[in-house]
Parts: sequence; C-alpha cells; structure tokens
Amino acid sequence: MASEVNRLKTGVKGIDGLIEGGVPEGFLVAVTVEPGCGKTIFSIHFINQGILDGDKCIYITTEESRESIVKQASQFGMNFEEAMDGGKLIIVDALMGREDRWSLKSLDMEALVEKIIEAKKELGYGRARVAIDSLSAFWLDRPAMARRYSYYLKKVLSKWDFTILAVSQYAITTAESFGLIEVSDRLASSFDHPLSPLPIYHYYPMFHIMRCGRVSCFPLRP
Repeated sequence: MASEVNRLKTGVKGIDGLIEGGVPEGFLVAVTVEPGCGKTIFSIHFINQGILDGDKCIYITTEESRESIVKQASQFGMNFEEAMDGGKLIIVDALMGREDRWSLKSLDMEALVEKIIEAKKELGYGRARVAIDSLSAFWLDRPAMARRYSYYLKKVLSKWDFTILAVSQYAITTAESFGLIEVSDRLASSFDHPLSPLPIYHYYPMFHIMRCGRVSCFPLRP
C-alpha cells in the first residue's frame, strides 16, 4: 500500500482541487506559462498560504522589486510586511542590485542557492517553501545553460527539504521551456499550435498544465 503524500496548498482553491489538494511536500514544482499569465500572482498566493500554514517562506523576485511584491500582495489582503517583520518571510530582491543582505547583485545561480540557504538558516527550523519568480531570468542571455542551472538548483536544495515553486516563461513561438521541465518533479505544459485547432499538451511524470486563462491538470499513472 502506497504511503500517503503530504501536500501543500497553493493558496488557489481551484488549482488545489485539480491537483489532489496541493503540491507534494519536498518537490520542485515547475510552472511554465506565456508572458503576462499571472506568474507573480500565483507565486504570491503560494507564499501567502505558506505563511498561513506556519511555513518558513522565501520569495525570490527577479522581475520586480521587493516593494512591488509587497504592494501586490496587499492588493489581495495579504500582509507581507508583517510576515517579514515577524520572521515568517524573506523576500530576496534579485532585480534592483542593492547592497542590503536580502538582495542579489547579479543573476548568478550559485549566489541564488547560497542566498536561499542563508535565508532558511535565518528563518530557523521548520517546513519551508520557496517561490522563484521567475527562474527563466537566470538564463535569458544564455539559454543553453538552463538545464544545468535547473539541475544544480534541485540537486543542492533537495538536501534542505524545500518545497519549491519555480515559475518560468517559455518561448511563445516554440513553447520551449529551456530544460526546466527535464529536472522538475511535476510538470506538464501546453501551447497552441498554428496548425492544430486544439491545444497541444506535453505530458511529463505526474502532471501540471498552466496556460493563460486556464489551468488543467491530468494525473499520469501506470
């Protein structure tokens, strides 16, 4: 008899209902979508749910400032400022290049991993979740390195028992996610092909389909 999988709620009831209650604890979950489909909003909800559940939460923002993430969260009634002051959340700003402790001066994968581990040590013992919004920023100018970077991230952080939400954009013309799908624990992506009247789905072990305006999930089991 298979052991029960502990799942973490994403903070979005509709998605949780489709994926058997949430994402499996300790997994690297990849969500690949087209630009403008709500990556940041989904990441914010994922982290806020972690705060509500008592998790140690780390938010990596590569495309917006820390202040922007806090402001957007407040628009949904989520108080990230209070969570940071209370030692429940650390937002690592990888965009502005500041000198403060919780900023990255450059988009360097090793520096990112080290900063995530440092943040976890600061937050202390307990279940932890990480949202990386977005991971594709780390290989914008070197897409050939995407698979290696993704594998390095998973290999190192798996030892720390994080549950990681890694969101990224794929190339609209090819639906290429640049290697993240090969190393993630759960993912499926979808895209519209100009020669097909229906969306074309790429399935990977387990499931996950995110596309603009719709979420569909399909369990794949033997």
